[in-house]
Amino acid sequence: MRTPRAAERLARAPEALRGTGADVIALQEVFRPGHRRFIAAALRGSHPHVLAPPPLRSVLGSGLMVLSAVPIRAGGLVPLTRVGLVERGVLSVALDHPLLSATRLINVHARAGPAARHNAEIDHLLAVAAGQAIMLGDFNCGPGAATWAYDRIVRAGFADAYGTAGSLEAPTWDAANPLNKAGRFRFEPSQRIDHVFVPRTLAPHVAAARILLRYHDEPLSDHYGLIVELTQKPVDRQVVRCNPDVISNENYQ
Repeated sequence: MRTPRAAERLARAPEALRGTGADVIALQEVFRPGHRRFIAAALRGSHPHVLAPPPLRSVLGSGLMVLSAVPIRAGGLVPLTRVGLVERGVLSVALDHPLLSATRLINVHARAGPAARHNAEIDHLLAVAAGQAIMLGDFNCGPGAATWAYDRIVRAGFADAYGTAGSLEAPTWDAANPLNKAGRFRFEPSQRIDHVFVPRTLAPHVAAARILLRYHDEPLSDHYGLIVELTQKPVDRQVVRCNPDVISNENYQ
């Protein structure tokens, strides 16, 4: 059942997403068809191209959704073999974009938990990416959480865009977020587990990265957003970049 506050967050989401200025928006855990339709309709003016596959073999589907300001040439869910309540897999998208025309985007939501299961999902992701795609979403791993999974992705030839941009370390899943304080993971440490991974050949084109959609009193989600800017020309890495606004909500207590 949707609570009044959940309904209010949903109503605020489209304007917040549009306000990021992102050409491409990747969402996870948008399971309800009505929610997908609402977000797609609300962003039709700025992001008219949408890919949100309906459930294929599961009850809820993957919950993965991509909205784009530029045309989507092709795409679809590449599911994992095992099926449960939620359909696991990755959403692969090819765009008509000046910089990304030869590059696919892969939206992912990997489960936390047993290493064997997490490893299987990373295997699937890397196989679909084939070393050439930009991978983005909730990986449930990072520099300080399930580091073995994070390291596997880096060793496979991908660069963490947030770290590449020189942004200050900060969480995307924040234990001080009001939506997490009462949740079953409330005793877990704050972690940066949402990422944009780019092939190493694209790393010089990462101009900036920052964490956003942070609201102390009324957050939109239990995770914060992450935005990455890519440029046509390689970036001069001698310029020191930082993001003083990216601070855990713990600092506001």
